Amino acid sequence: MENRIARLFTIDEANKTLPLVKNIVRDIISYSTQLSYLTENFEETENNTTIESLIIKIKEFINELNEIGCQYKGFIDSYGLVDFPSMMNDEPILLCWKSDETEIMFYHSEQDGFSGRIPIPDDKKF
Repeated sequence: MENRIARLFTIDEANKTLPLVKNIVRDIISYSTQLSYLTENFEETENNTTIESLIIKIKEFINELNEIGCQYKGFIDSYGLVDFPSMMNDEPILLCWKSDETEIMFYHSEQDGFSGRIPIPDDKKF
């Protein structure tokens, strides 16, 4: 397995990627909604080409986010959640964005996750 160093984002770099990230997350949410509808409302889901196609597309969208350098974390309250690896005061952190937010305003440690989100202070250096 290749040992790949993750990209580290400054707050400005992460915010500059948001237009693209927002579009990709919007597509993930849309395709996931379609997938949920199909799996909840139809008995025959095995070998269903529409379902298989949706799953493939969702995986492709997630791979796009990985290629950008951010990490798709799934859904929180039906919003997409994306983390951007970063450093603050020489400590690794994750800049945290939820798809209903206009910009990245929170961060957390890898251990704390979404429940440990903290507002980004104005004086923090990235």
